[in-house]
Amino acid sequence: MTTLDRDVPATLADLDARLAALGLPADHPLRAPIPLLAGGYSQLLAQAGPLLATMPDGSRAIVVSYANAGKVTERGVEIGASVAVTDEVRVEGTYAFFNFDIDEAATGDILLPNTAKHRATGTISYRGRQGLDLRVSARIVDEFQWAAGVFAGTVPASQTVTASAGYAVSPNLRIHVIATNVFDQQRFHLFGGSVIGRRVMGGVTAAF
Repeated sequence: MTTLDRDVPATLADLDARLAALGLPADHPLRAPIPLLAGGYSQLLAQAGPLLATMPDGSRAIVVSYANAGKVTERGVEIGASVAVTDEVRVEGTYAFFNFDIDEAATGDILLPNTAKHRATGTISYRGRQGLDLRVSARIVDEFQWAAGVFAGTVPASQTVTASAGYAVSPNLRIHVIATNVFDQQRFHLFGGSVIGRRVMGGVTAAF
């Protein structure tokens, strides 16, 4: 990390002020990591001392990496089921459980799997003989803790619904549309990552 002529704390404070001016609350995913970044930067400078290095262009820099590594005992289970209710309707579901115990970790390191303890999906689909197909699925992920370098915090639970529809106009032509995160739930799936909102896409597939 190099500062050169940039005042990092002031830059972060200015960014936070700009986001606040847009009406985003302090706990918004775009603002919540800023105090952590500022605090982590201050701690980094306090501990840097002899760790500062001189780059080829003469600038001073700290090369930083994170561990998040060690020895753990993992355990988990994944199950799934699929049932054909009729020749045209199918119901599917999955569930995954994950847990772990830390056996060895570096001093001061926060060792986390960066994944949820509980995850589940459910799907119902319809494929008609007239060329129409419909599909609705839900993905449920439990809240979990995330740690990767300066990005550390809680990833909130999410419940995401995806819906799709398609129609075979002819044996060689099919139109389709898919909507992900139908209810536009504002969630990020890794701490420090982007908020993923609703997305709708459509298309036409032709075979020759």
